[in-house]
Amino acid sequence: MVVQDDVVVASSFQERVEVIKAERPDDIVVLCVLGIRNLTYKWFLKALNAGESYSLVVPGDFHYVVGVLWPREKAEAFLAWMETAKVTRSDDKAFGDWAKRTRQKVIAAVPSIVEHLDDTPSTIGKETGARHRRAITFSG
Repeated sequence: MVVQDDVVVASSFQERVEVIKAERPDDIVVLCVLGIRNLTYKWFLKALNAGESYSLVVPGDFHYVVGVLWPREKAEAFLAWMETAKVTRSDDKAFGDWAKRTRQKVIAAVPSIVEHLDDTPSTIGKETGARHRRAITFSG
C-alpha cells in the first residue's frame, strides 16, 4: 500500500483495508477518487448512489496515487516500468499511462477512505487548495 503524506485516513481505514484485501486481493484499488469531472467521477458517483463498494477507474482517466492498495507483483511491475518510462508529468499521469499501456484493471474504493488535504505544495508546481484535488466523498 502507498499513501501520500498529505492525507487524512478514515477512522475505519484499517478495517476497510482488510476487507478490500480479502475481497479484491488481485486488484489495484485506488483509495481516493478526486473531483476531476471525467468518466471515473461519473461512475464513482453512480456506484456510491447504488450502495456499491467499488467502481471502475476508467482507462485513460487520471489514476490517483493519493492512496493505492497494490498487489505486490503489480507494484513491482509498475516500478520496473517506471525505470524505463519517459515520464515528464505527475505520478497520477504515470500510473494512468502504465495501467492503460499494460491493460491493468484499476478499481476505486467507494466511498474514498483517504482524503487528500491538498495543503502541501506540489512537486510539479500546482497551487494548493483546489477543490478538484479533494476526494469526491470521504467516509471520514
